[in-house]
Amino acid sequence: MHLYNAWLPLPLATAARGEAAAFAGAVRTAADAWLPGDPDSAYATLKWISVFDL
Repeated sequence: MHLYNAWLPLPLATAARGEAAAFAGAVRTAADAWLPGDPDSAYATLKWISVFDL
């Protein structure tokens, strides 16, 4: 568990443990949607901007 999550109640801290894997999965999905040789694939990645714009 990350140090910043140590103050969280146990059920919430347990749920927060999976956030890193979930974010990595979203990044992987966005990276897989983009194909360097296909200009139309850039539009497939636009839906992820709101997720990554922290």
